[in-house]
Amino acid sequence: MSHFRPNLTAHDRHLQSEASIGLPSPRWRLAFNTLVATLRLWRHRRAQRRELARLDRRTLQDIGIAPGMAEYEAGQPFWRSLRDDWRG
Repeated sequence: MSHFRPNLTAHDRHLQSEASIGLPSPRWRLAFNTLVATLRLWRHRRAQRRELARLDRRTLQDIGIAPGMAEYEAGQPFWRSLRDDWRG
């Protein structure tokens, strides 16, 4: 008894072989990579805001940032991006 096998492209065969050994699908890899990138971005923002909070008034003035704006931005949660006009 012969089994019907459709003509598969090399890409299809590659995906089929990955699935047979338990590797995640490309869709899952994309989702995972997106999640990792988002977590890295949030970690970077948190570090930036911590550094901003550590700067003294004179240093802030030297780099052109109003102390009130620095305090406001340093207090924002990590998932929020910096405002475009925060340097005032």
